[in-house]
Amino acid sequence: LGLEVENAPWGTFSDYEARIKQSDIGLQCSFTESMNFVCLEHLLLGKPVVGSHSIRYLPSTWQAHADDPDEIANTLCRFREKYTKHQERARTIGLEFASENNEQFVKQFNQWVL
Repeated sequence: LGLEVENAPWGTFSDYEARIKQSDIGLQCSFTESMNFVCLEHLLLGKPVVGSHSIRYLPSTWQAHADDPDEIANTLCRFREKYTKHQERARTIGLEFASENNEQFVKQFNQWVL
């Protein structure tokens, strides 16, 4: 596909965030994590993500079967087309999802504490 790929070693959150900022696209094809923080962190920084169908808050066109390299590659190729549009959508999706879930958490927390 002509894409550069980097597998990052475990490090600090600052190192991790710097790597996300340097990247263009995230890849998180988890089989089971429906509330996937790695994906959300990419989205909040405006980085589109190819994720599996288990990550329910991703648009279906951004999802690929975690064990299907052709489907993952096709999704990556779609991101290369109209990349700026995908960046904007990533940020919007991330903010909406985080806002909705944080508001619910705060409500539950306040009910429990009070």
